[in-house]
Amino acid sequence: MAGTNDTGATSPAPRSQRVPLLAACAVAGVVVAACAVFSLASADVLSPAVRSAFAVACVAALFALGFIGLFVWKRLPVSEEIQRAVCAWTPGSRHVEVLTITAVDDPVAQWWNELIRSWRDAQRAAIQTEANDKLQQAEGHHGFDGKALDLLPQGVLLVTPNRHVSAANGAACRILMRSKERLANAPVDKVLEDEALNELIAETLSSPQNRGGQTELRLEPEEGVETIVRVTVRGLGEGATRQALVVLEDVTQQRTADQARNLFVAQATHELRTPLTNIGLYVERAIELDEAAVAERSECLNVINGEVLRLARLVDEVLSVSEIEAGSLNIRRDDVRFDDLVKRLEQDYRPQAKAQAVELTFDLPPKLSVVQGDREKVSVAMHNLLSNAVKYTPRGKRVRVEVEETDGFIEARVSDTGIGISGDDLPRIFDKFYRANDKRIAGVTGTGLGLSLAREVIRLHGGDITAESTLNEGSTFTLRLPVKDPAKQTGDKGTTETKAQAKAA
Repeated sequence: MAGTNDTGATSPAPRSQRVPLLAACAVAGVVVAACAVFSLASADVLSPAVRSAFAVACVAALFALGFIGLFVWKRLPVSEEIQRAVCAWTPGSRHVEVLTITAVDDPVAQWWNELIRSWRDAQRAAIQTEANDKLQQAEGHHGFDGKALDLLPQGVLLVTPNRHVSAANGAACRILMRSKERLANAPVDKVLEDEALNELIAETLSSPQNRGGQTELRLEPEEGVETIVRVTVRGLGEGATRQALVVLEDVTQQRTADQARNLFVAQATHELRTPLTNIGLYVERAIELDEAAVAERSECLNVINGEVLRLARLVDEVLSVSEIEAGSLNIRRDDVRFDDLVKRLEQDYRPQAKAQAVELTFDLPPKLSVVQGDREKVSVAMHNLLSNAVKYTPRGKRVRVEVEETDGFIEARVSDTGIGISGDDLPRIFDKFYRANDKRIAGVTGTGLGLSLAREVIRLHGGDITAESTLNEGSTFTLRLPVKDPAKQTGDKGTTETKAQAKAA
């Protein structure tokens, strides 16, 4: 007799109760068939031929019934296992493995197990689809591909568990030079072609304990300009929904500045060492000279004085650059007689030009207006222009300084017939720490600060410095300073202002 299990489903009757019932049905079928054959065989209403045919049909039916009974008898174990598995399964449960049959090895059982496996695979696919839908909803909720991330200066990529890009912001597109359409669903190893970086992303995705890491990537676009990118990888989520957040930051300018500063330190060290060495040598020589060698001692003192001034200018340049970057460079305005300043430059550089066999000429008008500015800093700017002209002009060439007053400005042009500056280097010669990429000046010392400092100082005075040059023919640097307003000749002497105040004015 059938019963019920805990879930309310009807459980199959035990096999021991169903076997006698099946046997009784088979015996009854045999008796009925035998009676039918006997009655037909003894009937006189039918002809002998008809009775024989009917008897044969009854015997065939009897054998067919026996064969069907045998087939049903052999399939009873499979049916019982299927019924038992169905009754053991809880409706609505996702654990369909309980429906598989392992106690019976039969083709029907194999077909049944294959059906259950297909059901299980379909169920798992549905679960994965549901998880992906929830993840996409979460991404939309947190704005992974929203407008908020497009406002960030850093690039952001979201990488799925199968290592495909699922979201990218505008900065990432700009750094990688790809549109969002090209980045969407693209394999991350095709987007970021760096083996170590892709291994880091894979490890972050595979292990929740891996918190990610940081590395640098060098990108070379088609135009050949290398971009240095700092890449930070972090894991998001766990299990099947774990993803990797990749943050891209363009640090090209930072690395360039670092290299320039390192080069400056090396060059500044050399610039400091050279005058200190010369001072030491000439001090020793002056000590060893006899008291009667007045001329030689005087020469030693002049060299020492020149090297001390050179050191002082270098230190002033470094300090002035620091003040400019901090916005605290003070401009102490006073009356500056530009003609006297230029005459002093002539006294300082004519011996150096003579020693290098460079022809140095000065062309000044009879009278110049007074300039309102910081004499010391204007003098530094002119020193830088003239020093570079003499330093980079080969022997036998010329350097010319011309000064004139036009349209309320004093213009000082320092021109030379030296090596010139290439078209590639010319736009960058006023950058801090920059030196032209010319093998002919590799042995010439310099910090790369002079021109940058000179132009910044003159701009704080309301003027500017411009440059024109032709490679292998020479260069011309023009300094323009506004003259003092006659109405203020008696008013603002000795005033001081910072860089920020000068810009505001």
